[in-house]
Amino acid sequence: MGADPPLPSIGLEFLSRSIQVLGSGVSCREAVHRSYGDWWINSGVMCSRWVRWRAITMWRRRRRRRIKAEKLVQ
Repeated sequence: MGADPPLPSIGLEFLSRSIQVLGSGVSCREAVHRSYGDWWINSGVMCSRWVRWRAITMWRRRRRRRIKAEKLVQ
């Protein structure tokens, strides 16, 4: 078996990609799969509770901000 590519750090890029996918109502594993492909899923790294919690809280925060902005516009 070839060595896995190095894991990208859990950064904003990962979170924003996953938040978009999680926002459409799919599971954590599916979000990771769509963002990074099979070897991420196999490594199981991204489905830690921390990442799921972080992605969801950031997504909620962003949504709340959007709702506020819409209210201001009206």
